[in-house]
Amino acid sequence: MSPEARAKMRATEKLMLKYYNDMGKNKGNCTWGIGFYAHKGVC
Repeated sequence: MSPEARAKMRATEKLMLKYYNDMGKNKGNCTWGIGFYAHKGVC
């Protein structure tokens, strides 16, 4: 990921220091940190 893309992601994503579902409770994909994809499907 380019430095520019990483900066844009940090500006638009909320930092979460745990795994979370990117579309809300029991929806979306499992994600971590500032929107980094962990795996397909809910956590």
